[in-house]
Amino acid sequence: KKFSGNAQYWSKNRLLHHGTILFNSDLDVVGQALNVQADKLQSKGVKSVRSRVTNIYPYMPNPISIEEFKAVLLEFLIPGKRQDYTLSDAEWAVVQQLKEKRYARWEWNYGASPECEMEKQRRFPGGKLELRFNVVDGLIRDLTIFGDFFGRRDAAELAEQLNGTQFRESAVAEVLARVDFEEYFALISREEFLQCLFE
Repeated sequence: KKFSGNAQYWSKNRLLHHGTILFNSDLDVVGQALNVQADKLQSKGVKSVRSRVTNIYPYMPNPISIEEFKAVLLEFLIPGKRQDYTLSDAEWAVVQQLKEKRYARWEWNYGASPECEMEKQRRFPGGKLELRFNVVDGLIRDLTIFGDFFGRRDAAELAEQLNGTQFRESAVAEVLARVDFEEYFALISREEFLQCLFE
């Protein structure tokens, strides 16, 4: 069973390592968060196996508090005398600038993501909507639209217009605003289409 997940990043001669530890969490809540839905994302770029999880607390021969556990873990990782470092206002400004220029940008979070296949489906009062597509370099590709909805025009025309669009809600909404949406979906709204695609 798994109680910890970690990741790390090397830059020149420095290493950033971060992770989580399930100490004494509510595993029912954790289970709900890890529950795989029918519209789950299937990544081609990274193989990920969902493991069964557990807390570390029940395995302790002599149970201690989470604060004591943190102190023991820190001593194990960095034995001896340690000195805390507090970032200055100037350093925080650099962090904020880096966030705005890189880490908060769509291109960083989605544009460089591995290719993946996605299936989304929702049932609305106006009918069931099912969307299947790929995301390649952050762009929608090979979108197909299925369902038992009613429309006067072939939804494949709309799919063709959405192919090549950035996979973010504002970009898709912009395309939907330019088309006669009701011709494709008589009883499904633009907002419901976006819900199916992004929620």
